[in-house]
Amino acid sequence: MEITNGEIQTDAEGKFNISFKAIPDSKLDIKLDPVFDYRVYADVTDINGETRSNSEMVSAGYKSLLLNTSIPAKLATDSLNKLFIRTENMSGVFQKATIQVKITRLNPEQRLLRPRYWEKPDQFILSKEQYIQQFPNDIYNNEDDPKTWTKAALITEQSAPSDSTGIFALNSFKYQPGYYTIEISTKDKDGNDVKDVQYIELFDAKKPEPVYPNTCTASLPGRLSREKKLQLKLLLLLIKFF
Repeated sequence: MEITNGEIQTDAEGKFNISFKAIPDSKLDIKLDPVFDYRVYADVTDINGETRSNSEMVSAGYKSLLLNTSIPAKLATDSLNKLFIRTENMSGVFQKATIQVKITRLNPEQRLLRPRYWEKPDQFILSKEQYIQQFPNDIYNNEDDPKTWTKAALITEQSAPSDSTGIFALNSFKYQPGYYTIEISTKDKDGNDVKDVQYIELFDAKKPEPVYPNTCTASLPGRLSREKKLQLKLLLLLIKFF
């Protein structure tokens, strides 16, 4: 959709400014903090009649500040000592702001779940209790998603000004293996809240055990002889028994 067009005269240094109304997409919910991209095209003709063309992308949103974060989904407990959090304007230029970070431990699903064999249903005939009673290892709704897990306890909370390097140093703390949510918040120049939520799994590097019940799969190369199949079946039965 073209917003506007027209002609403008450059100054003595060949520079010019363009103003336009950044029309948002009204179909998108403001609560989602959407960012809209606009491409500006310019054709410049000099006194000799030679024309040169170029374009530039401009981003705009309802808020003037963005949180650029990069947090791994899985990390050793003794390695969570810093986060990458950079506060930027819509053009990706660093904008200093005060950042608040909250790290909260989550209560994971305690059942041993296997991947779905079909898509999640739109409607549920059985209650969750009835379903689990008949299918104890199958996902009912979305209990395999850490975003749906309840919060257990707030582990640490701290605030500090952002840095152009994006390094946010965390206070020293001995984390336990488990799932955590990292809530990052700040405010833009107009006082609007800017937030981001990340989820991370912390594990003990010295004890490589799953932090919550999980399934494992394995593939075997080629075909197995009858004898090997019997040995494998016996091994699986022993594992299940113990």
